[in-house]
Amino acid sequence: MKWSLRKAELFLLLALWPANAFAADPTPDATMTIQGLLQECRGLSGLHPDLDPNATYCLGYVGGIGDYLKGMGLSGTNPKQSICGDISYGAAAQAFTNWAQKHPERWSENRLIGVVLALRETWPCNPKSN
Repeated sequence: MKWSLRKAELFLLLALWPANAFAADPTPDATMTIQGLLQECRGLSGLHPDLDPNATYCLGYVGGIGDYLKGMGLSGTNPKQSICGDISYGAAAQAFTNWAQKHPERWSENRLIGVVLALRETWPCNPKSN
């Protein structure tokens, strides 16, 4: 009986720990902005194997969102919100970088918004309705 009570306590502790450990911080993190992601993407020049970890993060973040938006386009779920075309992670990251540099007025917004807008502008599925 005592052992199963300890297991239950441990399970409860582990179940509740992530909720407290990852609680929302009331102060916004600058890396979560368009400007923060742009800073991480600046190490992409040359795209060679010894990329700085921030540039690698940029490729993965922007490329992952691109994959999701492309999947939406392939499924026909929401063509206005998706992207179409054969897009590499490097091309997606470059499109975001170019877009962000043209729109410094949006740098304080969430980076997800910037990536979606940049990719949709560069590879729209339905250009007539954008």
